[in-house]
Amino acid sequence: MTSFVQVTKDRSRQFGFTLLEISIVLVIIGAIIGIAAPIIGDLTRKAKESQTTATLDLIQDAIIVFAQRNGRIPCPAAPNGSPLGDERATCNTAGTAEGIIPFRTLGLTEELAFDGYNNAITYSVAWNSATTSSAAEFCGVSGTGQANTLTIQDDAAVAVTTDLVTYSLVTHGPNASGAYLVPTTGRFDTNGNGTGVSDSASERENADSDGVFVDTIGTDPYDDTLRWVTRNEIGALLRDEGCDGDFETLNNMSSLETALASFLRDNGRLPCPAAPNGNPFGFERGTCTSNATLEGVVPFRTLGVPESVALDGYGRYLTYRVAENYSAITTTDELVDYCAVDPDDSNSSLLVADIEGSSVTGSPIVVVVLSHGENSFGFFEVPAATRFSATGGDNSEDENADGDIAFIDDMHVDGGYDDTVSWWTREDLVFMANPNDGCDLGLDEVTQDHMNQVEAAIAAFLRRNGRIPCPARPQDD
Repeated sequence: MTSFVQVTKDRSRQFGFTLLEISIVLVIIGAIIGIAAPIIGDLTRKAKESQTTATLDLIQDAIIVFAQRNGRIPCPAAPNGSPLGDERATCNTAGTAEGIIPFRTLGLTEELAFDGYNNAITYSVAWNSATTSSAAEFCGVSGTGQANTLTIQDDAAVAVTTDLVTYSLVTHGPNASGAYLVPTTGRFDTNGNGTGVSDSASERENADSDGVFVDTIGTDPYDDTLRWVTRNEIGALLRDEGCDGDFETLNNMSSLETALASFLRDNGRLPCPAAPNGNPFGFERGTCTSNATLEGVVPFRTLGVPESVALDGYGRYLTYRVAENYSAITTTDELVDYCAVDPDDSNSSLLVADIEGSSVTGSPIVVVVLSHGENSFGFFEVPAATRFSATGGDNSEDENADGDIAFIDDMHVDGGYDDTVSWWTREDLVFMANPNDGCDLGLDEVTQDHMNQVEAAIAAFLRRNGRIPCPARPQDD
């Protein structure tokens, strides 16, 4: 007989999920992903932004070190340069004043030329700040136009600063619109045609190489980040007094005062100016008897001072003017003839007045040395004899650059008069050259001694001849 055993399956020991269970799990996973994705995306974005911020900090530090060593900022590197990362030799046009970070020139790695999104960082300069060679010259960059300052504005085209902006760094954000497509000169855009076109007008402005940039929070699609630095901010890191050149100017003028007094003591006269286009440069002119030759630059070689003393705090040559009668003395190397110059003669004094036209002193002024200030109107454009914008300043600045004997010495005005004028009278310099007596020179004592000798000689003649002698006939009779 055949026996059958019924086997019952124990479902409680089976493994697997029902469709319902799987659906529930998928919903939960989807919910988790939905919650996590924005968080992960946000964390990724913040990491890239942090990387970008750190990169920009390193670049700016490197630019400051470069400026401290070279007295200028570097030119941009060409996006298609070979080797990549060397600054351009010159950057004096709108096209060459913008490019990528010159990482080799700055001593940085190539990766630091790119932001956290791996897009090339755009670097732009006001190109006159890339041609200087000292802190003073760097601080002397002034004026308008892309050569002297970049323009930073908000999305309403309103300037966000009135200071001179020396350079800017632009990271073009996640959308990369406007970033250079290294190693080409093309620029990335949302249309993919390499022209830098973006749906954002502000992003387009930041990629057109015209020296104007938009720094704003902006709205989608604008996602650029700007760093820009002013001339004064860099100047403050180049020297203690920053870009206020008056401190160095006054120090140099004080050194010139000492040098002039020493020259007067040794030569009995004051030196003529040096020609702005002289060769060799820095020696006094052979003669100075006209307005054209009585004004020039400081004759630093003749005075025996360093050339730097002949410059103002903005790296430009000081203007030097001398009164003709005090430089034309040729008969002696003593102070007698200097002190014998007629102070009332028209060629014996320069005229220095305040803004109201009142003379600053009643004594004859024999030397004027002046700086034409930050705006530079009127300085000699060495090695040429021309003067920079000699009629471009206010009336007082123009007076100080017209080559005559009159000068204005007054308070500085923001956006206006900024000349610094030093002047010395006949007595100022002679008392430094001869501190004890000035122009007295002990002549009264000498005269009395001579009279005593004459008196003794007349008495001796009388004893011998019983009479006094007749006067001698003047040589010209």
